[in-house]
Amino acid sequence: MAFSSIRNSTKQETLLSFKNRLLPSKYSINLDVSPLKKNYTGEITIDLILNKNLPDSPDSEGLTTTFTIVLHTLKLISLKSVLFLDGTAFKLKSKLDTKAQTTEYSSDKIKFDDVLCATDIPKMKINFLGVVHEVLTFDQPTTGIFQTHYTNPKTGRSDLHILGSHCQPHFGREIFPCIDESNWKANIQLSLTIDDNYKCVSNMPVLTVEPQLSEKNGDRKTIIFEESPKMSVAVFSFALGDLDILETETKMIDNEHFPLRIFTQVGESSRAQYALDIVQKYLPVVENRFGVKYPIPKLDVVALPFLFDGAVEDWSLIQVISQQILLPGWNSDDPKELELIKKNIRLVLVHEMIHMYMGDYVTYDSYIHTWLNESFATFMATCLIQDMDDNNTWIDMINSELVKVQDAQRRKNIKPIFVSHVDTSNINNTFAREAYDKRHLAS
Repeated sequence: MAFSSIRNSTKQETLLSFKNRLLPSKYSINLDVSPLKKNYTGEITIDLILNKNLPDSPDSEGLTTTFTIVLHTLKLISLKSVLFLDGTAFKLKSKLDTKAQTTEYSSDKIKFDDVLCATDIPKMKINFLGVVHEVLTFDQPTTGIFQTHYTNPKTGRSDLHILGSHCQPHFGREIFPCIDESNWKANIQLSLTIDDNYKCVSNMPVLTVEPQLSEKNGDRKTIIFEESPKMSVAVFSFALGDLDILETETKMIDNEHFPLRIFTQVGESSRAQYALDIVQKYLPVVENRFGVKYPIPKLDVVALPFLFDGAVEDWSLIQVISQQILLPGWNSDDPKELELIKKNIRLVLVHEMIHMYMGDYVTYDSYIHTWLNESFATFMATCLIQDMDDNNTWIDMINSELVKVQDAQRRKNIKPIFVSHVDTSNINNTFAREAYDKRHLAS
């Protein structure tokens, strides 16, 4: 497709925090990453399209007439950046703004009119270096790419590793240069070069696996995933490491053998059987209730030892802290205690499956709507569970949540369920626990 034809593409209504005359339509991300290293290397190729929300003439907007694009970056070092126009490579300068968490890529030698006249789609290539955060306690934030180690059940040594990623609400900029705002979506194709003994999962199914033999680094492999539909960076994710897999299938609208998997720490997969049964039972119900074909050809769940948010609805890769979806590793003498644990697992997973449609497939344009996004997921999950399994679900929720809300209202530091003018510094306020509790009743 000629770039000139994209000028007439459908306008995507959006208000971004900065004005770019060009915006990403696709990210092709290549990461070389290991939980044993504190840094990783990355290369990203970005397909660019015109920002149709800006006028063709830059004069009234104070825009530059030469090539400039601003992308979100945090804790990333841009090593090299190049713009490709019709097969010609132009070096770009990079200017980091730490306070704004952005990097500006520009060239005075490239006129914007030359970009408009290009026959092929303009592409940027950026080589960069990123950080792998080590997480060892529950109170440490899990942002960007993070890793931890855990005890090998066979040897008793703490020599097994898990590496995860967390982009929501604004941590995608810690993984690769991007437009890290919920109201801009792009296709994403990921490839990961990892140690050969690790298992790996991402939003999309695996396309190919290529062995990488190296005397210096040992046996490794490059895993290339299928290209995603348009998605927000906030719900991009992957995980890898020493993992066990529990898998099954379920029947969906267009696929009688729809694959489902749960990834756990080594030795814990048997504790995930109930969670897998819930996903198998409820995902077709969720699809049927929305009346729209599930947009990605698989669903995975990863049980992580540490996850600051507890559960995250990454698109078709739900990440949940282990204790919220695994049955206890001991035999409980109290059937009520076990039933309460199962109720929580059921609600967490169905809530996150609702988000696969509302929040991921259909995305609010601002985090001022977090209260509605979360309350809708809980409301619909509760309705489905009431219909399918538990006639007391609504009564139990009203009794427990109402008490929490009444108690919270007595505190002076109570936060509202609606937070206006949300920027990076206060997005997390929209996810406040007490606001969650109030939302269920307000909805």
